[in-house]
Amino acid sequence: MLTARILTVCNSSTYAAHNSAEITNIRLAIARLGLNEACNIIFHSRAPELGGSAFNKTEIRHVWFHSQALFVQLQAEIDRLKLSFPDLFALKD
Repeated sequence: MLTARILTVCNSSTYAAHNSAEITNIRLAIARLGLNEACNIIFHSRAPELGGSAFNKTEIRHVWFHSQALFVQLQAEIDRLKLSFPDLFALKD
């Protein structure tokens, strides 16, 4: 469901260039949208399920910021590992 939503937004006239090929790969879709926009789409898709009380909004915000912090940490670790072990991350046919 989330993948379909991201692909739909990615291929909309807002993000797709005129006459550009339709993207069907989630990685390419996220690359076109950018990570922040993809995260916003996911968040707004899931937020209605979490309820609307003031407590839930605070909790949702906490979870969102926590997940963003984890992402930044993981991305930094991946970048460090790529430098330390380039063969591990090399594309193989």
